[in-house]
Amino acid sequence: MNTVHRVLLGLALLSSTPAFAGEWISLFDGQSLDGWTQRNGTASYRVEDGAIVGTTTAGSPNSFLCSDRTFSDFELTFDVKVDNPLNSGVQIRSRTRHGTPDGRVNGPQVEIEASGSSGAEAGYVYGEAAGGWMTPKADLIPHKHFKDGEWNSYRIVADGARITVWINGTAITDLVDTLKYETHPSGFIGLQVHGVGNAGPYQVSWRKLRIRELTGGSDRDGWVDLFNGRDLGGWKTTGNWLAKGDGVLAIEPRAGEEGWQRYDAYLWSEKQYQDFILDVEYAYPAGGNSGIFFRVGDVANPVETGIEAQILDSTGHTGELSHHDHGGIIRTRGASKNMSLAPGQWNRMRVHCRGSKLRVILNDQKIHDLDLSSSAMKDRPLRGFIGLQDHGEPHNLRFRRIRIKELLAPVEPVTKPVSLFNGQDLTGWVSDVPAKDKNPDVRDSFVVRDGLLVSLGNPAGHLVTTELYRDYELNVEYRFTKGAGNCGVLVHASRPRALYRMFPASIEVQMHSGNAGDFWCIQESITVPDMEKRRRRGKNQKWGGAEGDSRRILNLTDDSEKPLGEWNTMRVHCRARTIRVWINGDLVNHGFGCTVDRGKIALQAEGTEVEFRKVELAPLPAAGQ
Repeated sequence: MNTVHRVLLGLALLSSTPAFAGEWISLFDGQSLDGWTQRNGTASYRVEDGAIVGTTTAGSPNSFLCSDRTFSDFELTFDVKVDNPLNSGVQIRSRTRHGTPDGRVNGPQVEIEASGSSGAEAGYVYGEAAGGWMTPKADLIPHKHFKDGEWNSYRIVADGARITVWINGTAITDLVDTLKYETHPSGFIGLQVHGVGNAGPYQVSWRKLRIRELTGGSDRDGWVDLFNGRDLGGWKTTGNWLAKGDGVLAIEPRAGEEGWQRYDAYLWSEKQYQDFILDVEYAYPAGGNSGIFFRVGDVANPVETGIEAQILDSTGHTGELSHHDHGGIIRTRGASKNMSLAPGQWNRMRVHCRGSKLRVILNDQKIHDLDLSSSAMKDRPLRGFIGLQDHGEPHNLRFRRIRIKELLAPVEPVTKPVSLFNGQDLTGWVSDVPAKDKNPDVRDSFVVRDGLLVSLGNPAGHLVTTELYRDYELNVEYRFTKGAGNCGVLVHASRPRALYRMFPASIEVQMHSGNAGDFWCIQESITVPDMEKRRRRGKNQKWGGAEGDSRRILNLTDDSEKPLGEWNTMRVHCRARTIRVWINGDLVNHGFGCTVDRGKIALQAEGTEVEFRKVELAPLPAAGQ
């Protein structure tokens, strides 16, 4: 991240507020270390003048004062100051190795380091005992935004796979690391005192530690709530599943309902899922029994056509776990470790499925990492329904925060030219026109005429590629044939009809006459340098991609289009999470920090006829060209 990029980040992110933020809570009461536990090294921690003061000890390895509570998605703020020779950090979403109290602390760490005369790496993100630097090497540029010998204000937002960091109001990091998010989706907050050998002693102090969780909300970073907290919308069952009104879903078997072979009483999703991360919290009574089913091909016979992760009160179990104990994959393998919490406490299970690979994380500990193709589940479908088991009386369980994130298939960068339109037909495209749901005989919105691809404008809809793409140059030549109007090219498109039951989740590159090159955010979002100027918003309106959000980002020129009826060229560079757009050779938009980096490409039908004579992909030029 060069200096210019950091300034742009500051302009874009300084005043941003995370969506769905909960209430602020204090992690530190200013008087005691209640709610914190020291792990690993022997550095000392004490409370002094309303601050937590950590002091190095000769010969000690890294020490960590860790919150007893764990967090997943959150906004964290604190003040910190550190002696100049000392390196420190704050762990987020961290855990101990093997889940043992004395295990090595590991996970993402936000750096704390005095600037010195040459600048330092404060605010960048390091994988403590978890692979080293998460911030890309090219972005590890020393800076002096950390004020030596003074209190410094940190703000950290962990939202899905994205971590953003500010120091003293300046944006330092905007990082997306999906792999680390899969291994460390949640965990404790840790205050590090770095080992210094026989040097020191040195001190680091923290104060005003506050956090608020980012809660609820579908479609944030691809997550969707399977249970809406109010009713059983999206599910089907004959069992006595009750929405309690406080975000809790309870199974309370009726009198006489016993046994687990009443499959219609299970709670089944109406939709099927293939590759996904499923996140479920649940609490069982003493001896409670249930299960999480997934990829079930036939809900009338889930045991033989799906996969079950066991839910069972195994708190009293000692020794090796079987597949019938808590966390076991039924008929396959027991959990690697007993992570059962006491009856009445909330357990959290995350099930990761991609192809034949299955990973299960229970209460922040990985308990399975399986290849299903070489297991007893090798013949089970790779796509199916999600289900929660009704085990009958007396197994009354509670569930909450049932979420799923569908995973896009792996996509390789474009390495050779690809013509998306062959000049003859719409091979490689699929039309999605909602009006055809009610009347299949309405006219087609997209046709091929005289060797051109034509969007007729009505009925409204989208023409979407069948393939997904990432890291490419998109070249489009288009013209309006019947006067001024509206149309657009959508990149990184995924979920159809995600907004207003019409628009697929995507970033739209606008073609509207006079506004070519605007961005429209559709259930996704992107950042530009001068957000307040070009992404205007009303009072209490947030930047985002959902209904009611500020979704439009104005282009830089508004005078780059040819006269109506003449051919325009649009060039779009999609590189990782940046998007650049040129209209007739003019750079008209540049965004970064996009919430998605791959997907399908779509063309709009939005009221006006538009002809396309070229829709082609090419490899990206080298960075900087």
